[in-house]
Amino acid sequence: MRLYINSGKHASRKIDQRISEIEKNVSSPDVVFTEDSVRKPTLREYGSTFALAPLLVGTMILWGKVVLPAVQLAFEKDKKIEQHLEMEYGADIVPTDAPALELIQDESKLWSMSNWISLGLIGLIVLETGVLNEYLFVFTLLFGFGSSLFLAFLAGNQYARNSHIAERIQSHSEKYDEAVLVTGGEHQQGITELLHSSDAVFVENSSQSSQQ
Repeated sequence: MRLYINSGKHASRKIDQRISEIEKNVSSPDVVFTEDSVRKPTLREYGSTFALAPLLVGTMILWGKVVLPAVQLAFEKDKKIEQHLEMEYGADIVPTDAPALELIQDESKLWSMSNWISLGLIGLIVLETGVLNEYLFVFTLLFGFGSSLFLAFLAGNQYARNSHIAERIQSHSEKYDEAVLVTGGEHQQGITELLHSSDAVFVENSSQSSQQ
């Protein structure tokens, strides 16, 4: 299977340019691999993982459901690429990313300890400063510590996510001939390196950098 990796920001003003680049390099894609999770978490999984690491999970939900959608309002999303290729070429859409809650559960001790240490530090700061009634200050502390945990989570799981995406692509290699992966720019090099030794997948643009 030939794979063209189209990477860049998930929301930008260059989405049409990315579509043009794909169409210049791929004649008729059979499948579009996306960075979406391979499955949606259940309410039970949300509950058990939230009990394990409430600050991290709460911040992930806040970023994913509120902050990022608000920031992305002024831009086009890379979902447009997937939709275009599906409509124009009849390409299948196949999600590839590892479920985030599973990644937390896989390293439950690490993320639980980090979470409760952070909450303990927040509690000490609030008690020492005596600003328990300053709700904005407390929220800022929670959001700041939570965002730091979230960034650490993303950085710490970069390889695991890249591996999951690469394995998912390889598992579909016998079914398709022409494939496109639409992903964030931070994933292209890692996924390319993981697929380099694969006999089933040939990355056509392995030397190209990601697009913004």
